[in-house]
Amino acid sequence: MTDDGALLDCYRLVPTLEMYGVGLFDSAVTVLSQQVRALNLVWALEHADLLAPEKRPRIAVIGAGFAGLSFVAGLAGKDIPADVTILEQRDSILPLQQGADSRWLHPHIYDWPAPGSQASSAGLPVLNWTAARASDVVVQVESAWRELLATVKEEFSARLFCNVGRSRVDRVEDKFVIEWIGQERDVREPARVKGEDARSGNRETFDLVVLATGFGTEVDGAFSYWRNETLAQPALDRTRTDYLVSGYGDGGWIDLFRLRIMNFRQDRILGELFEGMTSFVGALREVKATLEPGASAIPAFEEAWQAHQTDAQLAESRLRRRLRHDTAAVMQLRENYGLVELFEGRRVSFQNQLLAWMLFVVGGFDLRAGDLEGIKEAEAIGGDHVVLRHGPKPFENLARVLGGDLRKTVMTPDNEPVDPDLRTRCRQDDSVRWGGGYFDRPLGVPLPDEKAHWNREHLPAVTRVLAAGVCGAIADHLAQTHDASRRLRVTLHRAVAIGNETVLQQCCDYRGLNLEDQESTAGRTFPTRNGLIGQAFLTRRTVKSRTGSRSDEVRANMDHLELESAARPMSADVRSLLAIPVLQESASAVVGVIFLDSYVEGFFDDNALVDEVRVICEGFLRGLLDELPRTDRTLSNVEYWSGSHEIDSQPQADVEGDSLESLATRPVSVAEARLNIDLVSFIEPGGGHGAS
Repeated sequence: MTDDGALLDCYRLVPTLEMYGVGLFDSAVTVLSQQVRALNLVWALEHADLLAPEKRPRIAVIGAGFAGLSFVAGLAGKDIPADVTILEQRDSILPLQQGADSRWLHPHIYDWPAPGSQASSAGLPVLNWTAARASDVVVQVESAWRELLATVKEEFSARLFCNVGRSRVDRVEDKFVIEWIGQERDVREPARVKGEDARSGNRETFDLVVLATGFGTEVDGAFSYWRNETLAQPALDRTRTDYLVSGYGDGGWIDLFRLRIMNFRQDRILGELFEGMTSFVGALREVKATLEPGASAIPAFEEAWQAHQTDAQLAESRLRRRLRHDTAAVMQLRENYGLVELFEGRRVSFQNQLLAWMLFVVGGFDLRAGDLEGIKEAEAIGGDHVVLRHGPKPFENLARVLGGDLRKTVMTPDNEPVDPDLRTRCRQDDSVRWGGGYFDRPLGVPLPDEKAHWNREHLPAVTRVLAAGVCGAIADHLAQTHDASRRLRVTLHRAVAIGNETVLQQCCDYRGLNLEDQESTAGRTFPTRNGLIGQAFLTRRTVKSRTGSRSDEVRANMDHLELESAARPMSADVRSLLAIPVLQESASAVVGVIFLDSYVEGFFDDNALVDEVRVICEGFLRGLLDELPRTDRTLSNVEYWSGSHEIDSQPQADVEGDSLESLATRPVSVAEARLNIDLVSFIEPGGGHGAS
């Protein structure tokens, strides 16, 4: 992973200019990867002090797709003082995926079979979405966009222009001058024209330009990947149709699969074929983990097939039963490549390489080398049955917007980069760089005011509701013996990975007694080393305030554990504290922490009472695990989207501080405990609840 300065340099098209491109030359261009790159750019610009409040930069964003909108949303989420202008050449935001009902988006499926790859939520702090048809994802993101912009402060402002038929970016000394003709829209309601229904010409100066033009549409006049068509639907005339697919990148392979596999959905096909094959999937996970970028996985697949013949034959049988009988397909090769060569140096996703291998093994398609017209004639394939997937040319998008000397600095007259290393230098990491709560923390807001924003991250609504249920049950049980006039609070935290950081996230608002003035704190995040919950996480033991400790001693202990760097100061009236870790036995991992505090001195001194809390929580988790498979697969509970969080291989020996003590009573412990319960918008394959 690059350092902060090197990361920002990966976005600069020219090393000396404040002009940045998002994912223009990367092979991994999923919706999620582009959003992460855009948010990483916000993070890198802020760390380079280019977004300082006193600068109030004027920023132009070219392109209102997922990358452009996510960049602007990142600025808005942090209330960064800036004036942003978004220019989109088409009639709406997210134009490629608008109305795309025949394509499905899943945020993590290209990570299969890695942990967390089945999680249906993107898990983003802004413009989050869950797996669905592309058209439905657009609706989700548009809704999140409106909600976000309705909450921004006056320090941040944004404008949106659509139908920008002509725009030109020029460099004037250390600034950028942009000319465009477009139609201004209401930035919160992009379908609504602002002012008169007319286009206008504009010429303005900007400090910073972000090119989020994407890869663009396909070359060679191909029918766009994002337009609706019927390739995956059965023929209505009961005849077999032969198809020719030209182009063996990810887009070409996906359309080949749609033509040849019944009920194909790229977000679930491998889960269906490899259901119940824990060992085989583990071997494939190892193949992916050791595969070099741009390498062919075919030799490794052959070895895995030999080592797991029984499972391999079952997976092949499942695929063979899914082959369509109303289609046949030929993949055109420019040269007479072997299957291994076909994937070398082309960065085809692991998932698509695996399915292509399996489809080859069951004879699901043919390979033909030669020119397109010759193969069409030899195979008697009509032009309307040819699928072209030769990909786009991103430099053509740049040529459309860069003007004068700026264009000459970046590209040749043939639309090739002047810098031969540009494509390599501008490859951008799509792993999260920000830490927990970063985009819920306004820029320049000092402590302790910052904690009023709680450092929230995405929290699935189902997880929040269920956590509130179990915490309410615990609170009501304790209330039977608690002083009704004194405050009692109970909440549950889950451990989640945000980039390279593991944090504890509050899963619900506090439940308990005398909470009338409490603010909503669900979703906020804490470091795993701070405060009482940090001690429970690190020791993997139940931790409480020591019997007989004075309130001032406990507060001093919390100061030592840097509680106030992550939360507001502990109330002076708190007399008793308790934190119980939630362990996943199968992985020896801490997946959560139950936190309780009380104004009653010594309330948690009774070990039997502590054990009652454990029993209630264990019963909740076991009941959840038992019931999830019976919910018609409309709920999931898989590992968090960033994969399994890391914990110290050796737990901390004991708690820090004289006012705290760890208990011998065992923590909450359930074999497959997870706290990432969410709705799914489609029927999962069997085993989709993360049981493996």
